[in-house]
Amino acid sequence: MGQSRKIQFKLVFRFSITFLVLFMLIFGTLSMSFRYLTLSAAKENALSVAKTIRDGITSLMYLGVISQRDIFLAGMMDTDTLSAIKKLKVIRGSRVIAQFGAPHKAEAAETAMEFKVLETGEMQEELLEGFSSPVYNLVIPYKASAKGRINCLNCHHAEEGQVLGAISISFDLSAQRNVGLWTIFAISVLTFSSILFIFWMIYRFFTPYSAFFSELQTGFGELEMGHMHVRVGETLDDEAGDVAKSFNRMMRTLNGTFTEICQKVYSLVGFDFQRSGNVITDTVHNVDQLLQIYNFKKNAEREETKFGVYVRFQDVLKRMGVKRFGIYEANFRKKEFHFVLDQCVREETIADDPTRYQGDLDPELGDLNPVHDCAALLEHNPELCPVVKFKSRYDSFSVERYCKYFPEEERASAPVHKCIPRFGAEMVSIIQLICPKDQNERVDGIVPYLKSYMEQASPVLEIKSAMDFIKEQSLKDELTTLYNRRYLEEIAADFIEKYKDRRLGFMMLDIDHFKRVNDEQGHDAGDLILRGIAQVVKKSVGSKDMVIRFGGEEILILSFHTRSGETKKLAEKIRANIEEANFPYGNLVIKKTASIGYTEYPETADHFWICIKHADIAMYSAKKSGRNKVVKFTPQLIEQMDKE
Repeated sequence: MGQSRKIQFKLVFRFSITFLVLFMLIFGTLSMSFRYLTLSAAKENALSVAKTIRDGITSLMYLGVISQRDIFLAGMMDTDTLSAIKKLKVIRGSRVIAQFGAPHKAEAAETAMEFKVLETGEMQEELLEGFSSPVYNLVIPYKASAKGRINCLNCHHAEEGQVLGAISISFDLSAQRNVGLWTIFAISVLTFSSILFIFWMIYRFFTPYSAFFSELQTGFGELEMGHMHVRVGETLDDEAGDVAKSFNRMMRTLNGTFTEICQKVYSLVGFDFQRSGNVITDTVHNVDQLLQIYNFKKNAEREETKFGVYVRFQDVLKRMGVKRFGIYEANFRKKEFHFVLDQCVREETIADDPTRYQGDLDPELGDLNPVHDCAALLEHNPELCPVVKFKSRYDSFSVERYCKYFPEEERASAPVHKCIPRFGAEMVSIIQLICPKDQNERVDGIVPYLKSYMEQASPVLEIKSAMDFIKEQSLKDELTTLYNRRYLEEIAADFIEKYKDRRLGFMMLDIDHFKRVNDEQGHDAGDLILRGIAQVVKKSVGSKDMVIRFGGEEILILSFHTRSGETKKLAEKIRANIEEANFPYGNLVIKKTASIGYTEYPETADHFWICIKHADIAMYSAKKSGRNKVVKFTPQLIEQMDKE
């Protein structure tokens, strides 16, 4: 509206200036024209009077009654048609004075104009435009001439062209000026009235167009802000009306198109994306998000492992500007709840079993690192997690004291944590977002997009989880649930290369007198002992250590540590725990011991299978030297075996 008013003001102002200049030009032209015509008429009258007087004076001289010239001149001034003459005087020149004597006082030159005419023989004129009455003075020379009806040289002693005298005439132009002023006034009033009428007609004509441009400007402004509901009035029946109809048709088309796009986006993701009020930018943003989600799903499907999909989630969260988060997975089939990764995972810290990954703290993030591993607090039991239990999202900003496993500090600066789940048939993925309270609104804006990523990744995770389960079943011993020999063969190829910069412990465990249990109590008791000892070993080792049923009653333990001697301590711990364990079988309580041999990489060998062989040799040495003991491999043990 303001811009339209500005255009209208400019147009009115320019028309006003144009009409004012036009009026002034007309007024000036009329004034100059009237002045010119008045002076021209006065001059023509003066010349006519001068000629008449000249001829009259000449006739009086010819008749010999020149002494009656005053009566002649007075009679001319009494004429109605010459009533405007204020002064009429015949002036003698020097040659006439020399020939006929001095003139009357009334015939002598008095003014500078009169003297100049007698001297130069040129006509002089002036206009005295006083406030009361304008006066036009004209002095015309009389020159001697032998041409014409009367020969001046017959009476005057003069030569051709010499000045004999002059006639001085003064005209009162008051009447002409009054007539001119009234004429100019009438024409000016008529002109001004015409200009006002034209101006009014233009203004009246432009007003609906001004309103149209104002509405059109508002419409384009709303369109620029993404508002498609504005319409322009279609009252004009010319080209402007056609433009209004086209604009309204365009707005309806755009509104329908963008609405349809939003509906299709909703049908794809199941919920609305960003709604800032600007349909255009929202649509562009949402389509861009859909493209990113599509690429995310496509790349997630190409990942070989489930953990790779979670790493892509990590990249998405970082790209969204989330600085603190954790990703959890609950497996209903296994009844397990694991912390998968957080915002500071590094590639070199990814364990072979990603479900047991513990986030490696990044010193650059300082206190932003997650400090609460909910999976550990829940003892890896998914049924204890409120999000899993109630199958709903949790937000500590809106619901207080919902999750007792995540401490909520009673202070204004306490962080907000949000748990967003995505439930599948056999598993649930949970992304935990942690942020300061002043960033709660921004993080809430991220949640719809994050849910869409989780929605698209859920089938991929389900499939990979099922494939992992199938593969895991083929790589685990059915009786003890430990990894089997096949798993060992799969990791053997690049195991040493992968962990070449770390100290590794290889321990081979054999259950003492296991055959006696099978022979005396039966195979059921033997199976019980195997399962029991497997559980004792699993609880004795670290979360990243590997426990493998190597064959029969032999169990291989691969330990990850950094200091020399740690393998012996762990082996002694396992041996002692087995010795202390009780294995109830019916009315019996069976006690068992184990012999353990071990070696450390890279002290004795740099090959995977050789390290296992050395641990096996040390284990046989422990059995032969009395059982229920831990023996470290030395090269001398090989020599002893060769002798035997």
